[in-house]
Amino acid sequence: MLRSLTNGVITVDLDRIVTYLNPAASRILRLDGDGSIGRSLADIFDGFNAWVVEAMDEASVAGDEKLLPNSEFFIAREDDWIAANLTIVPLRDAKQTALGTMLVIEDVQREKELRRTMSRYLSNEVIDRLMIQGDGGLGGASHEVTILFSDIRGFTPLTERLGAGETVALLNEYFSFMEDVVTNRGGVIDKYIGDAIMALFGSPFPSDNDAANAVQAAGDMFHVLQILNAQRADEGKAAIRIGVGLGTGTVITGNIGSPKRMDFTVIGDSVNLASRIEEATKTYAADILVCGTTWARLPAPPRARRVDVVRLRGQTRATELWEILAHRPDVPASSIEAYGHGFDAYLAGEWGPALRHFEAVLAARPEDRPASLVAERCRRFLLTPPERWDGVVDQE
Repeated sequence: MLRSLTNGVITVDLDRIVTYLNPAASRILRLDGDGSIGRSLADIFDGFNAWVVEAMDEASVAGDEKLLPNSEFFIAREDDWIAANLTIVPLRDAKQTALGTMLVIEDVQREKELRRTMSRYLSNEVIDRLMIQGDGGLGGASHEVTILFSDIRGFTPLTERLGAGETVALLNEYFSFMEDVVTNRGGVIDKYIGDAIMALFGSPFPSDNDAANAVQAAGDMFHVLQILNAQRADEGKAAIRIGVGLGTGTVITGNIGSPKRMDFTVIGDSVNLASRIEEATKTYAADILVCGTTWARLPAPPRARRVDVVRLRGQTRATELWEILAHRPDVPASSIEAYGHGFDAYLAGEWGPALRHFEAVLAARPEDRPASLVAERCRRFLLTPPERWDGVVDQE
């Protein structure tokens, strides 16, 4: 029975002499099975592995089983470490007389390698749950998710200047920075689409903090981008500019594809919404835009302003657009407040007062694109008021 186990088993007597070693132990520890029997345990576990003998001494004094998960053994001839879970079990006869000790070694090297591979795509929290639950949570579900889209501004002309090789190098460098940002906030990279990133927060496992994590990740992306652009400037390379859009809504998640190739992803109108919001960052010259549902899910809203209420292309329902400004110290509180007063008046159909507020914002910040766009609408509406006004305009 011991020979057939996949876990390694080593038994030693009271003098710490190896009395048995099964084939799994020989394989895991790279030992000569027959040559190890009769040797002192201290001879087998020496150097970096001397901790095993010390752990056995502690277990003998306590007289109890000792668990040492996530242990590592050094294989000298391969100059490498292997991961394993070690259990030290005191051996006793029916009268509780000590006979020796048994070491049980569970090889977790494959699990460690699998975790390392999965960590390139998933957060540690998601990996932990998948390792415990398996893929049972990936079969298909409908729940609320916050979706993040980002892309690089002016990417097409940039690639024309760089050429194929430098373009690939730029994307690999950029994605390596952004991947860590997303996973550190509990997000999952769903896919890379050219220069764009699609990330999910709340999939496959939803939480109460998905929208907040997504907004924090978006802000982190710009902090990290500053570091990356500083490095690129030192190398004489052009800066990278990005826009980020967030949408929250109910989607269907699961493994989708053919038996030969599956892809864990999400489908639903909220995916299109997040993509359209990212496109809208170009219209409003905004770094980060989020929908009203995302904003409503934030327990502690950051510095932000509601910039518009629009019906985005391909959408039937109106969407509030909030510009996140937590990472923008160049936008003063006075401008945010003036814009808020102007937008309240705008929604109420008070074009004159609204225009004065927006013009005050533009006087302080002429480059303020949202203030310029909505101010121009106010001027048009002063001349030709809309017949029915609900505050919603179609995407310009």
